[in-house]
Amino acid sequence: DAAHRDSTSYAKATCCLATCATYNCLTGYVSDASRTDSTTLTDQNCCKQTCAIFNCPTGYVSNAAQTDSTTYTPGNCCQATCAAFNCPTGYASDAAKTDSTTFDQQNCCDETCEIFSCPTGYVPNA
Repeated sequence: DAAHRDSTSYAKATCCLATCATYNCLTGYVSDASRTDSTTLTDQNCCKQTCAIFNCPTGYVSNAAQTDSTTYTPGNCCQATCAAFNCPTGYASDAAKTDSTTFDQQNCCDETCEIFSCPTGYVPNA
């Protein structure tokens, strides 16, 4: 501003404004390279959120391979677990594998008697 431009006090605090280039982002954020010249010094302005602070929905866990990523979406930051897998008819969720990220029917589901074919001489136990 004009008052500082005409100042005879030659000091960084008087003549200069800090920019995002000098800002230290909080944990879970990284510097936003497109905002380095901005003088609005906040995490929201100077930084981008990373997957490290993303809250994954129920049935999902953090994707460790994407911790530093700034693509801040569930599809990028999270991995589905068996808790989110919908087993088809004739199968039931395997309770021992609800936290597993091997997201397929073979891993997440157990066959039930509904799809078992009884051998000759046996009938289904209803």
